[in-house]
Amino acid sequence: MQVNNEPNLSARHGHRPESYSPKDYHTEFGEVIQALEEDERITRVNRMLFGIGGLNTGNTVWETGFVNDYGDA
Repeated sequence: MQVNNEPNLSARHGHRPESYSPKDYHTEFGEVIQALEEDERITRVNRMLFGIGGLNTGNTVWETGFVNDYGDA
């Protein structure tokens, strides 16, 4: 499952406010993981999410803590 392809374009396409940042995406990705983990019908969450498309420019992935926080997701 992919969580928001190219989050860097979300504001431009009107899906998020202009202030939307990589840190906001980091938070939203965590909320998706939490919701999946809390759903008893989903028995395996790890290795089923993909989420850094469009976020991987320069050091953005490292600066947000995305890899460290969600590397096992």
